[in-house]
This record gives sequence, structure tokens and C-alpha cells, in this order.
Amino acid sequence: MTAKTAVPAIHELIEYIGQPAVSALVRELGGTRLYIPHHIRDEHVLPRVIGHDAAEILSKAWGGETLLIPRCTEERQRQRDQHIAKDRADGETVSGLALRYKLTERTIYDVLRRIRLDEEAGYTGGDGREEDQLDLFVPPDR
Repeated sequence: MTAKTAVPAIHELIEYIGQPAVSALVRELGGTRLYIPHHIRDEHVLPRVIGHDAAEILSKAWGGETLLIPRCTEERQRQRDQHIAKDRADGETVSGLALRYKLTERTIYDVLRRIRLDEEAGYTGGDGREEDQLDLFVPPDR
């Protein structure tokens, strides 16, 4: 007997276990399939990643199923780019941004140019579902 695979929406996961736990789940396990047992044991990866209470909540909601943990790549990159633009506007140097975000200076310039062009075109980068996405990909040292 194989486990059923579920693909919960990010906002659904947030409703169940909260934003900080979902952030940890995406950061640590994004892009993988994760079997959710009916009864969480301490040696399962979930208590280590999101805490025992949140793991128990997931177990009650999706016990016996395999979850596809989203990577949220586009949203993470969009938010990272917005943080880069804000930090640059606040006076951070391009080389400092490259070091902080572990990118090349060329990539920082590309990000800043893309954001400027999007702003000039009136593009906000959203698709109307911002409330469903995560604002949890804050760069290090914040």
C-alpha cells in the first residue's frame, strides 16, 4: 500500500503550523517529498525542523500522506531582490550586497536594473496572491 501524495498550498500550511515553521520547512526540506507519519516520533525529521508541536499538527492533518514540500524559488528570489534594492537604497555598497547575499557584483547590478525597469513599467512582481506567499526569506544578519 502506497501513501497518498498531497501538495498543500503555502497559505494552508501557514494556517496549520504558522509562518516561522513553514519557513523552516521550506528552507530545510523544500523540493522534497516528506512522509508524514500518523504518530510523530522524536527521531523523525519534522520535530528537529519545525518543533514537536507543529509536527504533531501536521501529523493530525496529513498523517499517512507524503507531502511535496514546495521550494518557493520564485517568491524567495523576488523577496531577496526587494531586500537587495532596499539595502542599496539605504546606502549599502554593491560589493557589500554581493557578500551578504552570496552573489556576484554583476548579479547585484542585474537585480537592481531589473527592479528599476519593473518599477518604471509599473510591475509590482505580484500575481494577486501575495497574501498566500511567505515573507520569510529575510537575508542573514537581519
